[in-house]
This record gives sequence, structure tokens and C-alpha cells, in this order.
Amino acid sequence: TNISAMGASDAVKSIVESIEPCKHLTAYSGGGIYDNNAYWLDIHHSNACKGSAVEKLKKQLGLTHVICFGDGDNDLPMFNIADESYAMSNSSGIIKESATATIGHHDEDGVAYFLKDRFNLK
Repeated sequence: TNISAMGASDAVKSIVESIEPCKHLTAYSGGGIYDNNAYWLDIHHSNACKGSAVEKLKKQLGLTHVICFGDGDNDLPMFNIADESYAMSNSSGIIKESATATIGHHDEDGVAYFLKDRFNLK
């Protein structure tokens, strides 16, 4: 189960703080991309995240190399599993520091341009 929500900064931060003592839950939050006053919230079981999903898919599909893209804190577990990870230029510093490299902004088709260049697509 994953819970995603948006709300005022204080309300979201309060929820994240109330989740911290719950060892079986993980909560992420951050400022809105389009509106700095609209904070997003993501809550999920500690064992279920983008990283564990990529790990499971990698095993089930027999993948030998995984490339992932992200721009938020909830992408960090996925970055740790992937062979290559790319942060969008709109990402925070910690995301960019954790990535293999930084690519274009998500609003400017950064992933599409990366894939086009990387795989010589027309």
C-alpha cells in the first residue's frame, strides 16, 4: 500500500514526524514543483519502495543492467539498485549527488532526449 497526498507544508511535515517512530513505515515529503506551498507526501511500508520494486523486476525479468531516472527523495532507493541512475535537472542537490549524472528537466522531456541520444534513436 502506498499513500500519496498533497497539503500545506506544516501539515505534511507534522505527518512525516508522526510516522518516524513507526519502524514499519517510511514517509517522504517535499516542496511542490509547481507550487512551493503545496507539499507532497508519500507513505509506504518500509520494505516497499521503488528500490525493492526495481530489485524484484530485475530478478523476475532476468535483467543484467538497469537504468533509472528520478527527481525526488523517493527515488534514492531505486538509484541504489540501478546500474545507472540519472537525476533530472530540477532535482535537489542530494538527488543529483546520488545519481550517475544529471540530465534535462522533466518539463523539457529530459528522459526522452537522454534515451534518444543514448540509443541513437530518431
